[in-house]
Order: sequence, then structure tokens, then C-alpha cells
Amino acid sequence: MTPRPWLTITSMLALLIGVVLGLLFIPTLRTQAHLGDIASSSFETRQQAWNWLKSSPEPLPVDQVNLVLVDAPPEALIHGARELQGLQSWGWDTQPNVMMAQYLKLLMWRSHIMDMDAAIILIDGAPADMPEDTMLEVGDVLFSHPDSTVARRGFDSMMGWCGLRPVLPAMLEHLPPQRLEWGLPYQAVFQHGDAPMRVHPGIIHATGGLDTREEHLLLRTVQTATNQGDASQRRRTAERWLKDVQAEYEIDSSVAPPPGTQRRIAGALLAAHEHLDPVPIEQAMVIEQDAVARTVMRLAIDAIGPAWNDDDPMEFARRALPTSDGASLYPIYLRMVGGDLTLLGPLLNEAAGGSAPARARAIALISWILPEWIEVPPDIGAETMKADIFYEHLLARWRLEHRWVVNSADSTDDVTHD
Repeated sequence: MTPRPWLTITSMLALLIGVVLGLLFIPTLRTQAHLGDIASSSFETRQQAWNWLKSSPEPLPVDQVNLVLVDAPPEALIHGARELQGLQSWGWDTQPNVMMAQYLKLLMWRSHIMDMDAAIILIDGAPADMPEDTMLEVGDVLFSHPDSTVARRGFDSMMGWCGLRPVLPAMLEHLPPQRLEWGLPYQAVFQHGDAPMRVHPGIIHATGGLDTREEHLLLRTVQTATNQGDASQRRRTAERWLKDVQAEYEIDSSVAPPPGTQRRIAGALLAAHEHLDPVPIEQAMVIEQDAVARTVMRLAIDAIGPAWNDDDPMEFARRALPTSDGASLYPIYLRMVGGDLTLLGPLLNEAAGGSAPARARAIALISWILPEWIEVPPDIGAETMKADIFYEHLLARWRLEHRWVVNSADSTDDVTHD
């Protein structure tokens, strides 16, 4: 019997379709099988599954991995977290809060020193809407850690997460009796609320003249300039200083920046304070020969935004202008102008520890850039606090607020506390 050509063609088409469907669906089925295996109670099975997923030419299906791991046994979740960390796919931006909450609890249960470090790092970046019961449970374990250094680090990080929110008093209740004094400044700041802290004028006067470093004096010059004329005049002053030209408008000659590098730095600092168009700063930075001045100009551009070359402005500022006698004020000031208080923390920590120069620098910056934080009452008899307590409270307020006042448009921490 003569074969029918159309049957041959149909068979070939069917075979071809089968091959194509196989090529399409077999990898998917294999992926699903290996995804299920990452939740196995067997380490070998899990490792084989992860090795296959990592060697696959297809992108790692992170969302599907999360769905599997969120219901996986504890050992599988820990294993999965380690693998995802190696793939740079682990953190608050890639995993759901419920999964991160389970992971934090597991770290507390294991209680290894490296687990405590990992937990503290996670708390530093935890979103405000993390389940409070989870965070209270984590805090309870951290605050009671036998190593007081670990416990204190955990406490400080947790205070940053709490902020000035109703969860703060509940968190402070988890401090063990021997560490209750850690919470006193935070209780005081919480009870005081957002009102400025009242400080005796003597504290300002006693610390205001102790720091004569060049950068501190130059910042005082810039502060004077911010009170000169109107906005357009200050803009022209900043642009002229960037070009190393004397200001058109009169400024006290005793505090005017000297010609050269100092005047150009002052121009960048003033331009950032006034939130000017960054173009003049960029033009000055391109031709600047002095390394410090060039760095300050870059910091000023980052403070105004967008960040130079899309680099992380905080990381650049953290490494910028290291000094042997304490942190440079320029990065701290320019990040504060940009709405980021992160670098103020170490300075306030030194001030709370009793460092007179740190107190001078901190009070100068805060009274200028954050006037809503402090109040100097005119009547000497007003109720105020001693210097040591005042700086402890300032540090506590910084810890409660610094994560939540970043005004970067793309910040994950940009929330408002009630």
C-alpha cells in the first residue's frame, strides 16, 4: 500500500512539536523539582539542588525560591540564606518580611557570635513595618546576651529601628535589670517628644571656642555668609568663591575666607547649604588641583543631588577626608545638609563620652543645621540639664531619628513616625 504523504508530514510535525515542547517544559519541570529539593531535610539533597540552580543558564527565580523557603524547615532556611547571600540575592529588598522575621528568630536561637553579628546588621536595615512581636522577641535575646559589647551593639541598633514610635517603651521593658541604665536617655527623649531639648547657655559657651581647627573656622565663615543678603546674593557669593573671586557683597573681613583653596572650599560649602544648581560646583571641581577641595566639591554635589556618577553618596562620604585627630567636619556637615544624619553619630558618641573638641563640633553643627533639636532659653533660671546628660540625650535622639529623616527620594528608610 502506498504511503500517504500527508501522514508522513503530520507525523514529522507532531514529532517536531513534541521536541519543541520538551525543550520548553522539561527545564521548567526540572527547575520545579530542584526548587522543591532546596527545602529537603537532607543536606546533600539541598546542596545538589542549589548547585543545579546556580549552574542553570536561566536567572535564579528568587520569588519562587522565597515561596519555598518561607515554609521550609529551619536548617533549609539557614542553608538557603547562605546560598542567596553568596548570589547577592539576600536582604530586605529581595525577601519578604515574614521570611526575614523567621530568619532573625533562627539566628537568635542559634546564638553563635557570628549569628549575632548577622542579626545586628539585619536590624540596622530592617523596615519600619517589621512585625513588632518579632522585633521584641529578638530584642529580648540580644539585650540579655552575656557579652555586654554584643548586647550594647544590638541595643543601639534596635533603638534605631524603634525610633520615636510607640514600640519604643515596650522594647525598653526587655532590658535586663543590670542594663536598665542604657534605656534612661531614650525614655527621657521619648517622653520629651519632638520638642527641642533645653540646654543652659553655659554649655554652648563652654564648648563653642575649644575647636580652632581650620575646617571648623571655615564652617563658621560659611554660617556667617548664610545670614548675608538674600538668596540671590548668597548664590552669587557661592559662585564667586568657587571661582576664587571675592564676594560682591560685604562680609566681615575678620571671617571672610582667604583667597585660594579655602575660598573655593567655602564656595562649595555655601552652595550646598543654599541647594544651588550643582553645575557651577561641577565646573569648579573639574579644574580644581587641590585634592581636599576637589573632595569637598564632590561631597557638595552629592548633598544637592543626584549623586555624582550615581555612586552611593554615604559610602563615599564615610571614606572621605580621613584625619588623625577626629573625623573631618566637611563630610558630616555636607551629609547633614543633604538630609542624612548617619555621619553625625560617631561625633555625638565622642561628645557623649566627654570629648570637649567633639562637643564643640557637635553643638556647632546641630545648633546650625538642626535648630529644632535644641533650645537655649534666655532665662538662666530655666529648667535645663547638665552637659553630660545633655550630650547623652543628644546621642539618644540621634539614634532614634537618624534613620527616619533621610530625605532621599529612593531611600527605603524614608518614613514618618507618628
